[in-house]
Amino acid sequence: MQKLSAEVLEHMIKSNVSGKEVDFILYVGKYQNEYGTAEGIYYKDVCDAAGLSFQGFYNCKKSLEEKGIISCTKKSYFDYDITILDNSFAGKENYGRGYISLHLNLFETEEFKELKAGAKLMAMWLLREWLIYKSKSGKMSYQILKDTFLKKFTELFGVAARTVRSYLGMLKPFLHVYLEEGKKYYITFLGGMAKPLPGRDSENGELREHMVETACRRSRIKGCSAEKKEICVVLSQHHKELKQADISLSDIVYASLEIINAAVKNKSRWKRYLKPSLVHKLLAGEIRACML
Repeated sequence: MQKLSAEVLEHMIKSNVSGKEVDFILYVGKYQNEYGTAEGIYYKDVCDAAGLSFQGFYNCKKSLEEKGIISCTKKSYFDYDITILDNSFAGKENYGRGYISLHLNLFETEEFKELKAGAKLMAMWLLREWLIYKSKSGKMSYQILKDTFLKKFTELFGVAARTVRSYLGMLKPFLHVYLEEGKKYYITFLGGMAKPLPGRDSENGELREHMVETACRRSRIKGCSAEKKEICVVLSQHHKELKQADISLSDIVYASLEIINAAVKNKSRWKRYLKPSLVHKLLAGEIRACML
């Protein structure tokens, strides 16, 4: 569920988050479930994706927690479960409050990653408004009076009009801005910036692969590439049920190891491998229990 609610975006803007903190949220948002929680966020993966140092990861995590944007639980020696607060889409009614899809080409470009925080947040805000305006009006350009635009963003960001204009100028690689007679902006996102990333099921596929890798890392299971793919297929088969049930695959995989090694008291001697049929059986049982 690669979505960020308008409420969270506004909170980020008002909290004056840094550019790296934006990147941190975008990474977590790629792997969150319907409840806004991303299991198994591994600091090395975040550092690689967001260009952070080891200390930078912890600084971002601590700062975002203090600002009330995320909550973190250390579930294993290796990683964290991170929840983006006020970002649950578990019920259909939650979609009505508005959101930004994170599964777009825009967020994968190096140019976007190099922007200042204010410009990144403005791009996200404008993208949402442009898509809404285009859907309602059928027009390709989001239209807004210059004075209204400047007032809106100076108040939203708490900065001078000059800074707002500089942010807009930084967004030239992503959108076209036409100022009509010095009074009205026409804003259009360029090319495929607002198009979903390729792959019909790539968004859900990324999440499934992440869930399986997290479960294996936490249970210290190595290899098993064919079995991992098989479990991804199992998760795909239960996609609708899993959207409605808050189930931890990590707990299920660990439970499968307990069954496999029931006769082995010393955990250091456990055989650690994936048995897809057993994982599937345990998953189905958890789903049934949640549906009661």
